[in-house]
Amino acid sequence: MSSSNDLCSISMSQRNSDDLPETTSSDKKGPVLSFHNVSYHVKEKKSFPFDQKTTEEKGLWNINRIMKPGLNAIVGHQGRGKSLLLDILAARKEPRVLYENVWVHEVPHPDNFQCNSGYVVQDDIVMSTLTVRENMWFSASLRLPTTMSKKRKNKRIKKVIEKLGLCEVADSKVICLGMENAHGERKLISIGMELILDPSILFLNEPTTGLDWNTAYKVIKLLKSLSEQGPTIIFSIYHSQYSIVQLFDSLTILASGKLMYHGPAKMALEYFKSAGYSCEHYVNPVEVFFEIINGIIKQKSKANNSEMPSKNEKSVIEALADFYTKSSICGETKSELQQLSNDQNKKSLFREEISYVTSFGHQLIVITWRSFQNLVGRPQPWIAQRTDSIVLGPRGGRNNQTKQGYSRLFFVLFFCFCFFSHLLSQVVYMKINLACFGGARDTSPLSCYLPTMKYTIKVNIKLGKNLLATVETFFIMIFTLMMVAFSSISMSLAIGINHNDVTITRQVMNFYFTFMLMIGGLPLYLRSMAPQILWLQYFSIPYYGFTALQHNEFWGRYFCPALSITCGDNCPNYVM
Repeated sequence: MSSSNDLCSISMSQRNSDDLPETTSSDKKGPVLSFHNVSYHVKEKKSFPFDQKTTEEKGLWNINRIMKPGLNAIVGHQGRGKSLLLDILAARKEPRVLYENVWVHEVPHPDNFQCNSGYVVQDDIVMSTLTVRENMWFSASLRLPTTMSKKRKNKRIKKVIEKLGLCEVADSKVICLGMENAHGERKLISIGMELILDPSILFLNEPTTGLDWNTAYKVIKLLKSLSEQGPTIIFSIYHSQYSIVQLFDSLTILASGKLMYHGPAKMALEYFKSAGYSCEHYVNPVEVFFEIINGIIKQKSKANNSEMPSKNEKSVIEALADFYTKSSICGETKSELQQLSNDQNKKSLFREEISYVTSFGHQLIVITWRSFQNLVGRPQPWIAQRTDSIVLGPRGGRNNQTKQGYSRLFFVLFFCFCFFSHLLSQVVYMKINLACFGGARDTSPLSCYLPTMKYTIKVNIKLGKNLLATVETFFIMIFTLMMVAFSSISMSLAIGINHNDVTITRQVMNFYFTFMLMIGGLPLYLRSMAPQILWLQYFSIPYYGFTALQHNEFWGRYFCPALSITCGDNCPNYVM
């Protein structure tokens, strides 16, 4: 990943980081963020069975902008341009590569910018088993200095809760919030957890995603009021109705990583009219933009154009990007950036290391305490785990060299086979889905298969095995389960490729694996109960996998039906 000719500046008001005072009504002028010729290249790895290629795609093309105090919206067409730009501004993309010329307080951008700014992710990180106040306290414990008294922290939490209008549900667990406004309240809690820091700049990644229009309007209305009180708010958004767009102070429109428009939101409609698009009947500039890109609205001189949609869309994006670079709005922005750049070049370079207000030990204690609160708030999962260890552990551990021990171990292997095969199949399915999205970052193979290896170790311990003496058996078991998972996924794809309806494929696979698990897992009973259908086991993937597990576990072991009797003529041996 790289950038070219990138210059960013962030002019921020002086603040006392030690005391972290509250934003007052007199401090309404937030920071101004600007950047010049920002480009970003994304490297993507495409893996094939016998070939691995790395391609480089340009995510952003020479973006020039000035973010002034207020509500700044980044609207983008399909793709990752808007979120990518937001991450760059928030110093979340390769800071040592992208931010060599970023400026704060008229000196280069500090490395601890992430510690002093707020960033609300698209998927909330609220703990459902905690109350709203407890979630706020967790953020305050991690991000506020340890020298700040508990009374001051509670005062700040109370002020944030009042500012967000969450007083009525402050002491209610998040999981108990009503379904009608649950998503909106969870989003407000996520915003509040960032406001605890009292940041000068607040970034939000698509804050209206998953919200209905009424709730989305309330969230943006709240952000508008917050921006008038101090912080500069920058957020990305995919689509919005007219009432929301009217709240924007500035609007930035991206398509294919190129800048289509940047300026006051109220001037966007006139801008598109000046570009030759007839949009008298439209009032929402965001809708106008999407309809221009999709070819619904055309320039007056190209109303009868019959090009293919894809080619037309590409030509429209190129035309709008070129029109913006030649517009007076772009010229004014460049002149302001040039003046700012000349002033900054006179400053000496300065870098500082990332610093946190709390120590590693303090953070570990806070996170551990939150995990304990989560267990207390939702005890069902760990109670089920402890019950499993208490009930099934002694049963598996009494696996002696008897016929009864063989039967116990047989059924333990069968249930482990069913559970682990499903777990591994989900891992394989997840990795296939990740491979289908070029922008998705694949996870480490070890981290994917670590849970299965962990539970396999636990099963072996419950069975009373010496792990050092059964290392080979352990890894053969893991390999067998992986092969069953790969075979199951392959069959699912083979059956589903001939059907457009996913429901049919799911029903066929459910019937196949349910029936074949019965045949593959109960061969001893089928020999006596239904020998006529025993031949069906050779069409069962679970049969081959389970047979391999039995061979791996029982090969060379002796099972004597008599207890406390030395094997001899009166004690027949069962040898696998």
